[in-house]
Amino acid sequence: MDENGATRPSFGFLDLMVLVAESWLALVLTPLAFAALAFAVVSAGPHRYESYADIDAPPEAVSVVATRNYLDTVFADPVVVAAYGEQLPDLQARGVATIGVEVLGSGNSARISAQDADPAKSAALIGAIVSHLPQDVYPVPDADLRRQDQLAVETKALARYERALEQLEATLAPAPTEGKGATDVPQAVDYAAAVALVVADIRASELTIETLGSQLTAAAPPPPLVVTRNIALPVTNAVTFAAFLGLVLVLAIQASRTSLRHLRSDPQTTVKLRRIRRGFGRLGGGHGS
Repeated sequence: MDENGATRPSFGFLDLMVLVAESWLALVLTPLAFAALAFAVVSAGPHRYESYADIDAPPEAVSVVATRNYLDTVFADPVVVAAYGEQLPDLQARGVATIGVEVLGSGNSARISAQDADPAKSAALIGAIVSHLPQDVYPVPDADLRRQDQLAVETKALARYERALEQLEATLAPAPTEGKGATDVPQAVDYAAAVALVVADIRASELTIETLGSQLTAAAPPPPLVVTRNIALPVTNAVTFAAFLGLVLVLAIQASRTSLRHLRSDPQTTVKLRRIRRGFGRLGGGHGS
Protein backbone atom coordinates (compact mmCIF):
# COMPACT_ATOMS: atom_id res chain seq x y z
CA MET A 1 0.00 0.00 0.00
CA ASP A 2 1.37 3.45 -0.98
CA GLU A 3 1.10 6.80 0.83
CA ASN A 4 -2.30 7.53 -0.77
CA GLY A 5 -3.77 4.26 0.52
CA ALA A 6 -3.75 2.51 -2.85
CA THR A 7 -2.69 -1.12 -2.85
CA ARG A 8 0.18 -1.98 -5.15
CA PRO A 9 -0.14 -5.21 -7.14
CA SER A 10 2.04 -8.05 -5.80
CA PHE A 11 4.64 -9.78 -7.90
CA GLY A 12 2.96 -12.99 -9.06
CA PHE A 13 3.59 -15.97 -11.32
CA LEU A 14 2.60 -14.11 -14.48
CA ASP A 15 5.03 -11.33 -13.62
CA LEU A 16 7.75 -13.94 -13.26
CA MET A 17 6.86 -15.45 -16.63
CA VAL A 18 7.00 -12.00 -18.23
CA LEU A 19 10.40 -11.45 -16.64
CA VAL A 20 11.67 -14.78 -18.01
CA ALA A 21 10.18 -14.20 -21.47
CA GLU A 22 11.76 -10.76 -21.76
CA SER A 23 15.21 -11.90 -20.63
CA TRP A 24 15.41 -15.55 -21.70
CA LEU A 25 18.51 -14.96 -23.80
CA ALA A 26 20.40 -13.49 -20.86
CA LEU A 27 19.10 -16.29 -18.63
CA VAL A 28 20.70 -18.82 -20.96
CA LEU A 29 23.91 -17.11 -22.00
CA THR A 30 24.96 -15.59 -18.67
CA PRO A 31 24.99 -18.86 -16.66
CA LEU A 32 26.80 -20.55 -19.52
CA ALA A 33 29.42 -17.81 -19.56
CA PHE A 34 29.85 -18.01 -15.79
CA ALA A 35 30.15 -21.82 -15.97
CA ALA A 36 32.73 -21.66 -18.75
CA LEU A 37 34.78 -19.12 -16.81
CA ALA A 38 34.66 -21.25 -13.66
CA PHE A 39 35.68 -24.35 -15.61
CA ALA A 40 38.65 -22.54 -17.14
CA VAL A 41 39.82 -21.09 -13.83
CA VAL A 42 39.52 -24.34 -11.85
CA SER A 43 41.03 -26.50 -14.59
CA ALA A 44 44.01 -24.22 -14.99
CA GLY A 45 44.58 -23.94 -11.25
CA PRO A 46 47.04 -26.14 -9.32
CA HIS A 47 45.71 -29.47 -8.07
CA ARG A 48 46.52 -30.65 -4.57
CA TYR A 49 46.02 -34.13 -3.20
CA GLU A 50 45.78 -35.38 0.36
CA SER A 51 46.37 -38.95 1.50
CA TYR A 52 45.27 -39.98 4.97
CA ALA A 53 44.76 -43.00 7.20
CA ASP A 54 42.52 -43.20 10.27
CA ILE A 55 44.16 -45.00 13.19
CA ASP A 56 42.10 -46.55 15.99
CA ALA A 57 44.48 -45.34 18.65
CA PRO A 58 44.70 -42.27 20.93
CA PRO A 59 46.43 -39.26 19.36
CA GLU A 60 49.12 -39.26 22.07
CA ALA A 61 50.08 -42.80 21.01
CA VAL A 62 50.08 -41.91 17.32
CA SER A 63 52.13 -38.74 17.88
CA VAL A 64 55.27 -40.87 17.55
CA VAL A 65 54.88 -40.52 13.76
CA ALA A 66 55.76 -36.82 14.05
CA THR A 67 59.12 -37.45 15.69
CA ARG A 68 62.34 -37.07 13.75
CA ASN A 69 63.65 -40.58 14.47
CA TYR A 70 60.45 -42.20 13.28
CA LEU A 71 60.32 -40.13 10.10
CA ASP A 72 63.94 -40.97 9.31
CA THR A 73 62.90 -44.63 9.26
CA VAL A 74 59.91 -43.80 7.05
CA PHE A 75 61.97 -41.70 4.62
CA ALA A 76 64.37 -44.61 4.22
CA ASP A 77 61.54 -46.96 3.22
CA PRO A 78 62.10 -48.24 -0.36
CA VAL A 79 58.53 -47.31 -1.32
CA VAL A 80 59.08 -43.67 -0.29
CA VAL A 81 62.51 -43.54 -1.92
CA ALA A 82 61.09 -44.84 -5.21
CA ALA A 83 58.09 -42.48 -5.13
CA TYR A 84 60.00 -39.26 -4.40
CA GLY A 85 63.22 -39.97 -6.25
CA GLU A 86 65.26 -36.78 -6.60
CA GLN A 87 62.78 -34.89 -4.41
CA LEU A 88 63.58 -37.08 -1.38
CA PRO A 89 66.13 -34.60 0.09
CA ASP A 90 63.47 -31.88 0.00
CA LEU A 91 61.04 -34.22 1.80
CA GLN A 92 63.67 -34.99 4.42
CA ALA A 93 64.38 -31.28 4.89
CA ARG A 94 60.72 -30.53 5.53
CA GLY A 95 60.58 -33.40 8.02
CA VAL A 96 57.85 -33.09 10.64
CA ALA A 97 56.11 -30.30 8.72
CA THR A 98 55.17 -32.87 6.09
CA ILE A 99 52.90 -34.89 8.40
CA GLY A 100 49.60 -33.87 9.93
CA VAL A 101 48.06 -35.58 12.96
CA GLU A 102 44.54 -34.63 14.05
CA VAL A 103 42.09 -35.94 16.62
CA LEU A 104 38.94 -37.66 15.41
CA GLY A 105 35.62 -37.97 17.21
CA SER A 106 35.85 -38.18 20.99
CA GLY A 107 39.63 -38.51 20.99
CA ASN A 108 39.94 -42.30 20.73
CA SER A 109 41.31 -42.23 17.17
CA ALA A 110 43.53 -40.03 15.03
CA ARG A 111 44.07 -39.19 11.36
CA ILE A 112 47.54 -39.10 9.82
CA SER A 113 47.70 -37.09 6.60
CA ALA A 114 50.13 -35.71 4.03
CA GLN A 115 49.64 -33.48 1.00
CA ASP A 116 51.37 -33.32 -2.35
CA ALA A 117 50.75 -32.29 -5.94
CA ASP A 118 51.36 -35.94 -6.93
CA PRO A 119 48.84 -38.36 -5.36
CA ALA A 120 51.27 -41.29 -5.73
CA LYS A 121 53.81 -39.53 -3.49
CA SER A 122 51.41 -38.65 -0.68
CA ALA A 123 49.92 -42.16 -0.77
CA ALA A 124 53.38 -43.77 -0.62
CA LEU A 125 54.36 -41.60 2.34
CA ILE A 126 51.24 -42.37 4.39
CA GLY A 127 51.46 -46.06 3.46
CA ALA A 128 55.03 -46.20 4.77
CA ILE A 129 54.06 -44.40 7.97
CA VAL A 130 51.25 -46.88 8.61
CA SER A 131 53.41 -49.92 7.85
CA HIS A 132 56.04 -48.81 10.38
CA LEU A 133 53.59 -48.14 13.21
CA PRO A 134 54.50 -50.20 16.29
CA GLN A 135 51.77 -52.53 17.48
CA ASP A 136 51.82 -51.05 20.98
CA VAL A 137 50.18 -47.84 19.72
CA TYR A 138 46.88 -49.74 19.50
CA PRO A 139 44.96 -50.17 22.76
CA VAL A 140 44.62 -53.85 23.70
CA PRO A 141 41.14 -55.06 24.81
CA ASP A 142 40.86 -56.78 28.18
CA ALA A 143 40.09 -60.13 26.52
CA ASP A 144 43.31 -59.92 24.52
CA LEU A 145 45.28 -58.95 27.63
CA ARG A 146 44.03 -62.11 29.32
CA ARG A 147 45.01 -64.15 26.27
CA GLN A 148 48.48 -62.61 26.29
CA ASP A 149 48.91 -63.46 29.98
CA GLN A 150 47.74 -67.01 29.38
CA LEU A 151 50.07 -67.30 26.39
CA ALA A 152 53.02 -66.22 28.53
CA VAL A 153 52.10 -68.82 31.17
CA GLU A 154 51.78 -71.59 28.59
CA THR A 155 55.07 -70.62 26.98
CA LYS A 156 56.88 -70.92 30.32
CA ALA A 157 55.14 -74.23 31.01
CA LEU A 158 56.22 -75.59 27.63
CA ALA A 159 59.82 -74.65 28.40
CA ARG A 160 59.59 -76.54 31.71
CA TYR A 161 58.17 -79.65 30.04
CA GLU A 162 60.92 -79.62 27.43
CA ARG A 163 63.60 -79.37 30.15
CA ALA A 164 61.93 -82.24 32.03
CA LEU A 165 62.00 -84.38 28.90
CA GLU A 166 65.70 -83.66 28.48
CA GLN A 167 66.34 -84.69 32.09
CA LEU A 168 64.38 -87.92 31.61
CA GLU A 169 66.44 -88.75 28.57
CA ALA A 170 69.63 -88.12 30.57
CA THR A 171 68.78 -89.87 33.85
CA LEU A 172 66.02 -92.41 33.26
CA ALA A 173 67.26 -94.12 30.13
CA PRO A 174 67.15 -97.96 30.50
CA ALA A 175 70.53 -99.66 30.96
CA PRO A 176 71.60 -103.39 30.88
CA THR A 177 71.88 -104.97 34.36
CA GLU A 178 72.55 -108.74 33.96
CA GLY A 179 74.76 -109.51 31.09
CA LYS A 180 74.96 -108.35 27.53
CA GLY A 181 71.64 -107.20 26.07
CA ALA A 182 69.64 -107.67 29.27
CA THR A 183 67.38 -104.83 30.50
CA ASP A 184 65.75 -103.82 33.75
CA VAL A 185 62.07 -104.16 32.74
CA PRO A 186 60.57 -102.08 35.63
CA GLN A 187 63.01 -99.25 34.91
CA ALA A 188 62.10 -99.32 31.23
CA VAL A 189 58.38 -99.21 32.04
CA ASP A 190 58.84 -96.26 34.40
CA TYR A 191 60.88 -94.47 31.78
CA ALA A 192 58.24 -94.96 29.07
CA ALA A 193 55.43 -93.81 31.35
CA ALA A 194 57.32 -90.70 32.42
CA VAL A 195 58.21 -89.81 28.87
CA ALA A 196 54.61 -90.34 27.73
CA LEU A 197 53.31 -87.99 30.42
CA VAL A 198 55.81 -85.25 29.57
CA VAL A 199 55.19 -85.60 25.84
CA ALA A 200 51.44 -85.33 26.44
CA ASP A 201 51.96 -82.15 28.46
CA ILE A 202 54.17 -80.73 25.71
CA ARG A 203 51.55 -81.45 23.04
CA ALA A 204 48.79 -79.91 25.17
CA SER A 205 50.84 -76.74 25.73
CA GLU A 206 51.68 -76.47 22.05
CA LEU A 207 48.01 -76.81 21.14
CA THR A 208 47.02 -74.15 23.68
CA ILE A 209 49.74 -71.78 22.44
CA GLU A 210 48.64 -72.28 18.83
CA THR A 211 44.99 -71.60 19.75
CA LEU A 212 45.83 -68.46 21.71
CA GLY A 213 48.07 -67.22 18.91
CA SER A 214 45.29 -67.69 16.35
CA GLN A 215 42.83 -65.83 18.58
CA LEU A 216 45.20 -62.91 19.06
CA THR A 217 45.91 -62.77 15.32
CA ALA A 218 42.20 -62.74 14.52
CA ALA A 219 41.57 -59.99 17.08
CA ALA A 220 44.42 -57.80 15.81
CA PRO A 221 43.20 -54.56 14.18
CA PRO A 222 43.28 -54.60 10.37
CA PRO A 223 45.89 -52.40 8.71
CA PRO A 224 44.56 -48.85 8.26
CA LEU A 225 43.25 -47.98 4.82
CA VAL A 226 45.10 -45.21 2.98
CA VAL A 227 42.68 -42.87 1.19
CA THR A 228 43.72 -40.25 -1.37
CA ARG A 229 41.48 -37.35 -2.37
CA ASN A 230 41.70 -34.19 -4.43
CA ILE A 231 41.45 -31.26 -2.04
CA ALA A 232 41.25 -28.64 -4.80
CA LEU A 233 37.82 -27.25 -5.64
CA PRO A 234 35.98 -29.93 -7.68
CA VAL A 235 35.29 -28.81 -11.24
CA THR A 236 31.66 -29.98 -11.16
CA ASN A 237 30.89 -28.03 -8.00
CA ALA A 238 32.59 -24.90 -9.29
CA VAL A 239 30.75 -24.99 -12.64
CA THR A 240 27.37 -25.65 -10.99
CA PHE A 241 27.82 -22.85 -8.47
CA ALA A 242 28.97 -20.39 -11.15
CA ALA A 243 25.99 -21.20 -13.40
CA PHE A 244 23.58 -20.77 -10.48
CA LEU A 245 25.23 -17.49 -9.54
CA GLY A 246 24.85 -16.21 -13.12
CA LEU A 247 21.17 -17.19 -13.18
CA VAL A 248 20.46 -15.43 -9.88
CA LEU A 249 22.36 -12.36 -11.03
CA VAL A 250 20.32 -12.04 -14.23
CA LEU A 251 17.03 -12.49 -12.36
CA ALA A 252 18.05 -9.92 -9.77
CA ILE A 253 19.04 -7.35 -12.39
CA GLN A 254 15.86 -7.85 -14.40
CA ALA A 255 13.70 -7.72 -11.29
CA SER A 256 15.43 -4.52 -10.22
CA ARG A 257 14.82 -2.93 -13.63
CA THR A 258 11.13 -3.91 -13.54
CA SER A 259 10.74 -2.54 -10.05
CA LEU A 260 12.47 0.68 -11.05
CA ARG A 261 10.11 1.12 -13.99
CA HIS A 262 7.12 0.76 -11.65
CA LEU A 263 8.62 3.29 -9.28
CA ARG A 264 9.21 5.83 -12.03
CA SER A 265 5.57 5.57 -13.09
CA ASP A 266 4.52 6.81 -9.66
CA PRO A 267 4.50 10.70 -9.57
CA GLN A 268 5.46 10.88 -5.92
CA THR A 269 8.34 8.46 -6.43
CA THR A 270 9.50 10.53 -9.41
CA VAL A 271 9.63 13.65 -7.24
CA LYS A 272 11.65 11.80 -4.59
CA LEU A 273 14.09 10.46 -7.14
CA ARG A 274 14.52 14.00 -8.56
CA ARG A 275 15.29 15.32 -5.09
CA ILE A 276 17.83 12.52 -4.50
CA ARG A 277 19.62 13.32 -7.77
CA ARG A 278 19.59 17.00 -6.92
CA GLY A 279 21.11 16.34 -3.49
CA PHE A 280 23.91 14.17 -4.81
CA GLY A 281 24.48 16.65 -7.62
CA ARG A 282 25.22 19.36 -5.05
CA LEU A 283 27.58 16.99 -3.25
CA GLY A 284 29.50 16.48 -6.48
CA GLY A 285 29.68 20.19 -7.22
CA GLY A 286 26.96 20.17 -9.88
CA HIS A 287 23.67 22.11 -9.86
CA GLY A 288 21.37 19.11 -10.31
CA SER A 289 18.23 19.25 -12.41
